[in-house]
Amino acid sequence: MRICIAAENGMVCQHFGHCPEFAIFEVEEGGIKEIRSMPNPGHAPGTLPPILKEWGVTHVISGGMGMRAVELFQSMGIDVVTGAEGGLEEAARALASGQLSPQANICDHSGGDHNCDH
Repeated sequence: MRICIAAENGMVCQHFGHCPEFAIFEVEEGGIKEIRSMPNPGHAPGTLPPILKEWGVTHVISGGMGMRAVELFQSMGIDVVTGAEGGLEEAARALASGQLSPQANICDHSGGDHNCDH
């Protein structure tokens, strides 16, 4: 399992597209094998999903994400978990153990309004 988490200061960032960096976790048999980070290449809609797919990412975790981005990831076979909070490693371990599931999407882009707290 390869997990990409929107990251900010060691915590799950509340808006995927605007996070300063992404943490990529390689998880095998419930344990974290490797952690890499990559700076956010910029908030350009539709750019990141194909890159992460090419890298073998299977899951994305964030506090919130626009519905178009969620749909793009899902169309590429990448599972999206929104509503996450807390530390990066805790989120990766919780997902790997089946204890993290999608919650309310903190970032609500519905109706054309951008109501995120970022």
